[in-house]
Amino acid sequence: MKEYTTIEALRMLTENPKLVFEDTNCEGRIGYLSTGFEIAWLNYNGKYREEIALNDTFLNHKWILASHPVSFMEAINSRKYIKGEGWGTYHPLSTVFSILSSERDVKTMCDVINGKWYIEEE
Repeated sequence: MKEYTTIEALRMLTENPKLVFEDTNCEGRIGYLSTGFEIAWLNYNGKYREEIALNDTFLNHKWILASHPVSFMEAINSRKYIKGEGWGTYHPLSTVFSILSSERDVKTMCDVINGKWYIEEE
């Protein structure tokens, strides 16, 4: 998966405001707010989290393009690494099934399965 510097990610956002970038350290996402006028840290549901502080830490981050959400079936049929909403990393299908089977609360497991899923882009 291609990584981008902060400057590259910010430049790409100004060219295409619909893009969203994920920090490779799983600290969050950056993208335009729904108003379309401000780039900010976003929660995983796309809502505003906080303003971006242009400091050395932020400028040294590495970014990847965020995937668009898909259904659980579309994710597993891709045969690629996938992750559920709020998961930090992508996993192979065998690990996903292991994680889901270890969940003791059926409602939680169903909520995860029926939630948003992401496919790792190559």
